[in-house]
Order: sequence, then structure tokens, then C-alpha cells
Amino acid sequence: MGTTKKDASIILIDSKGNAFEWSEWIVKKGVRINGAPIFDTTDFRSQWRQACHKLKVGIYDPEKQTYRGLKPHDFRRTAISNMTAKGIGKGAAKSISGHKTDSIFNRYDIKDLKDQQNAFEVMAGK
Repeated sequence: MGTTKKDASIILIDSKGNAFEWSEWIVKKGVRINGAPIFDTTDFRSQWRQACHKLKVGIYDPEKQTYRGLKPHDFRRTAISNMTAKGIGKGAAKSISGHKTDSIFNRYDIKDLKDQQNAFEVMAGK
């Protein structure tokens, strides 16, 4: 459940009922006990900080409970950029990312210099 106070849904299987490679372990996990969520987000920030520290993508000070490094929104930004680069429509991408407005969605859809170079090459007919 996020700030909208609604449960978030994630598509775990394709239209034929097969699990995606990345979701197979979740699907194989089976039925949730007493309707419990698959992911426990009640202590998300603390768990995130500790995991990033172990992966060496951030610095976590358990004494001060401070963290510097990778943030969850970095993945959201990457996911949106990847979706639009693969030609997924803005409507579907917004539905997946949870963005309600184009202006906020566009802030996450960051293009890098390689994308800009490719655009100029397309315009130049290369």
C-alpha cells in the first residue's frame, strides 16, 4: 500500500499464464498465508538501507541510522526510461509506475546523451 492508500498490484504472469523470468520465484512461492503480502513494506526504508549497504551501493551507519547512496526512485526512473525506450506507450508506463500526470512522468523519463545522439542520427538519416 502506498501513499494512495490502495494496494499496489504487479503483473507476475504473461497472458498465457507463465511466470516472467524475474517473477518465477514469487509465483512458485505459492499461496500467501492468511492473505499476508508477499513483500513486507512496514520497515521498507530500514531494510533498503541495510540491503544497499551490503551490496556496496550505499553507506549505512546503523548507529546514526543514516544512509547515503542508491534510492528506490533511482529504479523507478530507470524503469520508466527503459519502458519508453522499448516503445511502451506512456499510458501503460504510467499505469505501471503509478504516475497520474504527464508532467511528473516526464521528470522520470530521463534520456541520456546516447539517446540524444541516436535521435540526431535518425534525423540525419543515418
